[in-house]
Amino acid sequence: LMRLSVLFFRRCSSLAVARAMSYPQRQYPNLSLPRTSWALTVERPDQGLTLKQFLNKRIDWAPDERLQELVEAGSISVNENKVVDLTGVLDFRAQVVINIAAAPRDIDPASIPIDVIFDDGVMLVLNKQAGLPVQPAGADRFNNIMAALHARYRSEDPLLDRVPHLAHRLDRHTSGLLLLLWDAKIKARVGAQFDAREVSKEYLAIVHGQPGKQDGVIEGAIAKTDETTGMPRYHVCAHGRPAATEFTVVSTFPEHSLVAFRPLTGRTHQIRVHASHMGHPILCDTLYGGRAAPAATIDRCALHASRLTLTHPATRKPITFEAPLPPDMAAAIRTLGAPS
Repeated sequence: LMRLSVLFFRRCSSLAVARAMSYPQRQYPNLSLPRTSWALTVERPDQGLTLKQFLNKRIDWAPDERLQELVEAGSISVNENKVVDLTGVLDFRAQVVINIAAAPRDIDPASIPIDVIFDDGVMLVLNKQAGLPVQPAGADRFNNIMAALHARYRSEDPLLDRVPHLAHRLDRHTSGLLLLLWDAKIKARVGAQFDAREVSKEYLAIVHGQPGKQDGVIEGAIAKTDETTGMPRYHVCAHGRPAATEFTVVSTFPEHSLVAFRPLTGRTHQIRVHASHMGHPILCDTLYGGRAAPAATIDRCALHASRLTLTHPATRKPITFEAPLPPDMAAAIRTLGAPS
């Protein structure tokens, strides 16, 4: 039954991608390749804007000087007509297209190692290495997990093309389990489990000090910090969004502890913020008060996504994934002293 379910969902994924490929504009661009074309449609809220205003609103990679260069190079068109300046007013449903030459890549995404621990054609589970962003951003347009996956699984052949869809995210410096789905509709089904708090996630962290209790629940609403304050990006405050995290002390050392955290809500940086709030920030998490231990062989936030349990979207049965501590955290624990 499991094999039939997997084959069924693989076939569904292939058909869905084949339908997407039948349209002139590919639904899911290949993130491992330099992007050379942008097709934008003017919707009601943008009707009446100048081309410059519209592009400033819709793209974030080209300042005004770069836009002017593209106009002079004949790289921008509106309704298939090349534009000569950026002052023209756009009508509803106008089609704006930008075509540029492919820029050289600073890294080949195919060279990025990916640790796949599970792939049944429905779900893809990775053991993410620390230090690698999950998604393209800024200078890491190609040095990220999604670009690496696209280099491995994308194909110009619709029947071979596989598009991974993120179910959740991990911070750049967090290692461990990362879940993706092979079909957008299946992603929505798993997303509903996350929204209903039916997915159990456990993280292991090395924290400063020794909590006064063996286990408990950290409760504290989390809000984004005003950047002008110079404080960490997120903090606990009364007007924040409700957040709760269970914790269990796994081992203690002379000046540190290994703690298992289970977030009951899904706020940004939740574990890092709550660990700091309880007075035991994570080792090397300098953003939230963590310090580097002189003898520890680790230079990143010592946080690892170690366990993930959810209902398989095809079989409807519970399934659990585990990822052992990475070498840098294991080495840090050894140097911090034997468990007490």
